[in-house]
Amino acid sequence: MQQPRFRAFFPELLLNTLFSFILIAIIMQLLANAKFIEQDTALLKHAVSSCEEVAIFYNEEDGSFEHLAQHYPTAITVNHQLIIYLSQDFLYCNREAGAYYLLIEDNLDDTINIYFYEKDKDAIYSIERCVLKTEVPAS
Repeated sequence: MQQPRFRAFFPELLLNTLFSFILIAIIMQLLANAKFIEQDTALLKHAVSSCEEVAIFYNEEDGSFEHLAQHYPTAITVNHQLIIYLSQDFLYCNREAGAYYLLIEDNLDDTINIYFYEKDKDAIYSIERCVLKTEVPAS
C-alpha cells in the first residue's frame, strides 16, 4: 500500500503559513508607524503655520505687543506675555476649550518669542527673537 503524499506537504504548508503571518505583522506595524508619523507631521504643520501667522501679523503692523493682543480677542495678556488658545481643530477659542496654545513673549527690545505648545506638554515649535521688519529706504 502506498503512503499518502500529504505528509510531505504539511511541513511546507506550516512554514508558508508562519512566514505569511510574520509578513502580515511586519506590514501592520509599518502601517501603524506611518499613521503616527502622519499625525505628528500634521501637528507640526499646524504649529508652524500658527507661529508664522503671528510673526507675519507682528511684522505687518507697527510691531507693538498691544496690536497683537487686539488682533486675538480671546487671548490672555500677563506680564509681557500673550497666550492664545487653540481648539483641537486649531481654531481660536477660550482657555477651557483649548487643546493647544501659543505663547508670545515680548522681549522689550523690538523682538518677540513665539512658542506653540500642546496643553500640558513641551513646546512643539518655536520662533525666537522674531525681529520687526524695518523698511529699507529706496535708493
